[in-house]
Amino acid sequence: ANPMNYFRGNDPLRQDIEAIDEMLSGSTTVEFLVTAPDRGLTDRDKLERLDRFERFLEQQPAVMQVFSIVDALKEYQRVKDPEGKAELPHQRRISVIIKGMMRASPADMNTLVQDDFSIGRITARIRLADADQLTPRIPAIDAKLAEEFGDKSDLHVEGTGFIKLISAMQDYLVSSQLKSLPTAALTISLMMMVLLRSWKLGFLAMVPNLVPIAIGMAIMSLLDIRLDPGTVMTATVAIGLVVDDTAHFLVHLRDQTDPHAKIEERISQTMLVAGSPIIATSLILIAGFMALTLGSFNPTVYFGVITAMVIGIAVICDLIITPAILVVLQPKL
Repeated sequence: ANPMNYFRGNDPLRQDIEAIDEMLSGSTTVEFLVTAPDRGLTDRDKLERLDRFERFLEQQPAVMQVFSIVDALKEYQRVKDPEGKAELPHQRRISVIIKGMMRASPADMNTLVQDDFSIGRITARIRLADADQLTPRIPAIDAKLAEEFGDKSDLHVEGTGFIKLISAMQDYLVSSQLKSLPTAALTISLMMMVLLRSWKLGFLAMVPNLVPIAIGMAIMSLLDIRLDPGTVMTATVAIGLVVDDTAHFLVHLRDQTDPHAKIEERISQTMLVAGSPIIATSLILIAGFMALTLGSFNPTVYFGVITAMVIGIAVICDLIITPAILVVLQPKL
């Protein structure tokens, strides 16, 4: 959820964005569209409700500043009040003050409220480098909006903007990972059953392929490598690559000229025929994916490292774990 994690600490783009973040009190925003029919944004009670919501937003992590027509009115009142109190004007003066501010600065005011006082905008400025601190709070903010501003005929507030989009994308990445990996595993299992003409061997073939994926995900967790548009592809891409070696091994094992030989002898012959090509192709794949580590865009770097690691673990599984399982389970297979 934090785009800054896509770049290394010394990357010029990251350093520039962090500098802009610091100078502008946040370089991105969470936006809220406010709908209040019948000139509702001149109603003091509704403006007070929006004010309370803004104070709630200011307490959220990474939020640097919140601004809307409410804050413009409070600032106007602070300047005009002899005691300098920043509070909303009296009901009868609100529409007059807003019209006066629109005449004085139409470009600025049009970004806060429309001419008919029925549609407005709340802007919460966020430091892009801290975006991932706020995204877990988006569901709670949405729940508060639904509870307090869910009536479109009275006062309705709806979240939008870049951070809202990131939060939705984060949920989509996780759900897509949960859906795509089982689908890929099931599809490959069925293909292996057809290829090997055995449902038992088809399921067995998935063991040395799913174990490296599980280990790869565990390594991501240990190293705090997060799911992002690059790393979310790792599992499904890797399983499509590593299953080739398993298929080569089991097909050669099945096609041994002497099917009545002991399983240990057949495995030994398979190793002599298929072992070298399995190792060679895996090393080529590992070298190809490790080339991605030369880049500066972290999602592709992590994708290359994790995929290469999974392929390396898969070779060990194919040449050690698969034969061991065959020897142990040979009477049942």
